[in-house]
Amino acid sequence: MAITRHVKGVTCNTRTTQRGFIGLLFFLIYSLVFCVTNTRAQTMQAPNTPGKTDVVAPSPTETDRVSKTVLGILSFSSWPSRPPPNTLRLCVIQPVTYAAGLVSSNKNITGKTLEVSTQLLNNATLSSSCDAIYSGLMTAEQQQNLYNSISGHAILTLSENDSACALANAFCLIINPGHIDFKLNLETLSRSGVRVNPNVLQLARGKDN
Repeated sequence: MAITRHVKGVTCNTRTTQRGFIGLLFFLIYSLVFCVTNTRAQTMQAPNTPGKTDVVAPSPTETDRVSKTVLGILSFSSWPSRPPPNTLRLCVIQPVTYAAGLVSSNKNITGKTLEVSTQLLNNATLSSSCDAIYSGLMTAEQQQNLYNSISGHAILTLSENDSACALANAFCLIINPGHIDFKLNLETLSRSGVRVNPNVLQLARGKDN
């Protein structure tokens, strides 16, 4: 009888050990699946983490198209006589996205040397140091301040990010895949005193600038 009980006890202990092993195995598998799932979820949510923004830089092709369009607009424009007569001064107001081709350019525009400089919006000398201004996204208040600071001066204004095109900018670029369009604010252009050849509209009709 003692032997029988001993064997049964061993059988019972063996079954208990097997159940414990199986339970541990299921726990490990569950933990592994949970960790993998949680890691994937955190990876997918990473771009939306506060304080971290993924900035997609424009392609060289986009900056080239913007540069060609802006230079084309400048070439169709004429300013009242003001010193220095042989230089066209383009001021780029940060922040901008597509101005790399403009900043690196050193070209002649209808016989004038193009000088490109980076300026601050609150620069009090914008009206006297710029013939044209290229800017990016601005608040309504910033646009009003720019408009007030250059009002009465022959300065051509262009923006890469002004969908309304209602106040400060005469030319508002519309950057599409493959080509550049633009809006033209005739009232702002007229007040600037800068004359623009109507053939400038051909720049927006092309499919690949």
